[in-house]
Amino acid sequence: MSVPHRLKSAGRSQSGGKPLRGGRLPVMVGGNSDAALHRAVTLADGWYGFAIPAADVPARIAVLAGECARRGRAFDELTVAVALSDGTPDHLPALDTAGVTELVVGAPPPAPDAAATWIAELARTWIHPEE
Repeated sequence: MSVPHRLKSAGRSQSGGKPLRGGRLPVMVGGNSDAALHRAVTLADGWYGFAIPAADVPARIAVLAGECARRGRAFDELTVAVALSDGTPDHLPALDTAGVTELVVGAPPPAPDAAATWIAELARTWIHPEE
């Protein structure tokens, strides 16, 4: 499940694949190293940081933005997706400020009959935490 940009509002969510942009699949480069960030800027439509602590995201995005500047690419052209190792809804404002456009909050359970409970829990935690 992924929550699109303007993370602090989390008013929309999606699960599953995205529609094609410009007749082609978007290419994301994953990894948290400087080399992965370089590849994301030079070869891809975005960066996917995975299993990354929330506190590390702003520094990684700063490196990503610096690489964009060096390569003459606009940072806002990139999709910036992260899967946090320690994420909670309290992190959303800081992630939004840092430039995260998508937050991956989990993978579905292997048993199909557990999916409805899993989705309801995600909604309670990430979309409507006050309920």
